[in-house]
Amino acid sequence: MTAPLDHMMILPVILPAMVAAFLVIALRHHLKGQRIVSIAVTLLLTGVAAILFAQASDGTVRAYRLGDWPAPYGITLVLDRLSATLLLLTAALPCVWWSMQPAAWTRGGATSTPCSSSSSWASTAPS
Repeated sequence: MTAPLDHMMILPVILPAMVAAFLVIALRHHLKGQRIVSIAVTLLLTGVAAILFAQASDGTVRAYRLGDWPAPYGITLVLDRLSATLLLLTAALPCVWWSMQPAAWTRGGATSTPCSSSSSWASTAPS
C-alpha cells in the first residue's frame, strides 16, 4: 500500500481540470462564484505545490506511473527539485498577481478580466 502523499503528484494535473469542468457546468452565469472558486483552488494548488516542494527538497527523484503501466505505453510524472520549484512558482504567481489587482475585479463587467483592465500593460503599449 502506498502513502497518500505519493498520490499527491497527480493533483496539480487533475484539480484544475476538474474545477474547470465544474465552473463551466455549475457556475456558468455566476461570475463572483467563479472568482471565489478560482482563488480557493489556486490557494489549494499553492499548498499542494509547497508540500511537493518539501518532498523534493531531500534530493530524491520520485516517479509516479499513471495506471501503473510500463514506460513505453504509460505516462510517468517525475518530481525532482527543478520540477517542484517550477510548480511552486507557477502556483504562487497568480496569488501574488491577484493581490496586486483588487480594483480591476470590481471595476469590470461580466466580460472584463483583470488582464483586460485599463491598467494593464497591453493597453498602454504603442500600436
